[in-house]
Amino acid sequence: MNTTTKSKIGLLGKVGAVAAAAAAVMAFTVPAANAAGTYALHAGTDYALAQT
Repeated sequence: MNTTTKSKIGLLGKVGAVAAAAAAVMAFTVPAANAAGTYALHAGTDYALAQT
């Protein structure tokens, strides 16, 4: 009983740690991707306007 409870807690802890790591990566990656996309959009717009 005690061993099963400990292993369940350990498993939940591992899942929680993985989820927290994934959330941290997403929290860092999403704004960076948004910034890069915004920059590319503006650069593309500026380029298109310069061609006309």
